[in-house]
Amino acid sequence: MLSPILFKLYKEYLTKKTLQVFEDFRIRRQVIRNLKFVDDNVLLAKEETVARDTLDRLIDIGLYCEMEMNVEETEVMKISR
Repeated sequence: MLSPILFKLYKEYLTKKTLQVFEDFRIRRQVIRNLKFVDDNVLLAKEETVARDTLDRLIDIGLYCEMEMNVEETEVMKISR
């Protein structure tokens, strides 16, 4: 039973460490940095290059903490009007 709790703690730590160097993403003056659902994590950025840099930083920090991510299932999506 401890494993899911540890996973969530690690995930939260990795996300905070990753996002502390990037600017905030705002939607109608509301700051939104990421969206979480079970074991999925959505990182938001204004530009595709920033999103890729964020992802690279997340992977590096994860490796430092001995937590591997499945990079084959990881992607950067650009959504625009």
